Amino acid sequence: MECTHGGDCRSPAGIEVRPKPGFESGMGVAPGIPGGFGKTFGPLADALEQLGWSRGGDMRAHLYDWRRPPADWVRPGGSFDQLQNEIEAAVADFGRPVAAISLSLGSLYFGLFARRHVSVDWAEHHLAGHISLSGTWAGSLWAPLAIVAGGQDPESQGLNPLVPALQQDSLRSLLRSTPVLPYLAPAPAVFGDQPLVQDATSGQQYSAAQMAGWLRDSSAQQAADVWEASEAWMERGGAPPVESWCLFGTGVNTVTSIEVLPPGKAEQRYRLRYGDGDGTVPLPSLQVCDGWHAGAAGTAGTADSSSSTSSSRQPATHVRRYPGLGHGDIIHSAAAFADVLDALMKLGGAGRAHSQAF
Repeated sequence: MECTHGGDCRSPAGIEVRPKPGFESGMGVAPGIPGGFGKTFGPLADALEQLGWSRGGDMRAHLYDWRRPPADWVRPGGSFDQLQNEIEAAVADFGRPVAAISLSLGSLYFGLFARRHVSVDWAEHHLAGHISLSGTWAGSLWAPLAIVAGGQDPESQGLNPLVPALQQDSLRSLLRSTPVLPYLAPAPAVFGDQPLVQDATSGQQYSAAQMAGWLRDSSAQQAADVWEASEAWMERGGAPPVESWCLFGTGVNTVTSIEVLPPGKAEQRYRLRYGDGDGTVPLPSLQVCDGWHAGAAGTAGTADSSSSTSSSRQPATHVRRYPGLGHGDIIHSAAAFADVLDALMKLGGAGRAHSQAF
């Protein structure tokens, strides 16, 4: 995609990209690709269907172009307006608020929608709650690393063995022009001033707030511009105005810092250091939910595998952790599905909750 310095992004002239219509298109990130590539909500939808939910009926999918940055989501007529219209239509059809289920980036998307696009009054009347699976709340270092490393395997000098050699340059161009990736970099409000990237040649260090500098110093100018335009939309720890369930894995090695090694001096180009997380998202990003209501509830969060916090001023937040469960594996986890079903039943009260996935 082509983006201006202000973060306005569009497809190149002569190319139009839009979501493929239909419920099944929301079951994966690449609908129509054979072999199940990018399958996301499919297993969950299959299980819910067996329990009585109807695909495209009281179980609906919100379709949006996930490549785009938040500035595009929030514009008049953008995907947030479309989501609001879809939720209002569902509430009118079924006479009860919607329970939203999101995966990974979708959690940031819905959280931003609920906090900053609609009023608290609207949320109270239209949203029963939100169930987040592997929410990338405060970003991940994998996003800027993908932009900088491009087609290379980040832990070697060689090309990525999963991508044909003739397509490596195309992959680099694709990653550097995907404007949602800079938005998925670590959020400064959560990661603070700690160095996340260090260049061994120059000695330069980059914190979350300086990530645009690393992108620009790595010749990813467009990505740096989009990061600067997207930073205002990054996670700042504010609680959404709806009851929330946060489900995520822990205890899986996850990149927490990067050292850029001198070119040609070692077999590796990047030395990656690992810590706790779900293999894609580090723990501080996953557990943003812990702090949403901790202050109002008189606690400082929890390290337990299961917790709930609430206050008289904010809806409750429920956190469920699954040791050893990877980022994408959560959609296949029986334990996570049991918690999703429990949440849906509680959000639906005496009846079954209408659900919307994205």
